[in-house]
Amino acid sequence: MDLAIAWGSHMTRIVGGGDGGAIAAARFGSDASGRREWAGSGDDERRRDFTVADKALIKRVHAFMAPAQLLLTLNERLVGDLGDEAQRYTMEQLHAEITTLGATKPQGSQDWSSMRKVLAQARRSGVLMRVEEQVILDFAVVFSLNAKQVMTLKDIVLKAAKEA
Repeated sequence: MDLAIAWGSHMTRIVGGGDGGAIAAARFGSDASGRREWAGSGDDERRRDFTVADKALIKRVHAFMAPAQLLLTLNERLVGDLGDEAQRYTMEQLHAEITTLGATKPQGSQDWSSMRKVLAQARRSGVLMRVEEQVILDFAVVFSLNAKQVMTLKDIVLKAAKEA
């Protein structure tokens, strides 16, 4: 006995053996719409991988957001997509994903060589081209920079943006 039930972009397929065979259910999501996919009925088999959007979010914010807060945000997105019955991501999954991103250590050094590396990275990613004087002034307000820090930041960043 095979029974397939389609609902939205998901399909649930129930397979049962007529001779006392076990009944197994599998639910498949459409990966084209960014939904999660899983199969089987066991907890390990139902564990979802992060979507492309989830991985991009992890890559962007893992360096400055606490892992517990990031996991909470990812699970809230998951529940919003699939409903309350969705199995949540685990901290082990998040740590495994972060380790696959490579070593992205925070830039703690204040020397010129580190500054040049940060500016080169910002230039490659396209962020440096978007920095204007108003962005620096807004940054100064949010992080309570003094006048000397604002002038130094303007001199370094705006000069590098003009050279690029």
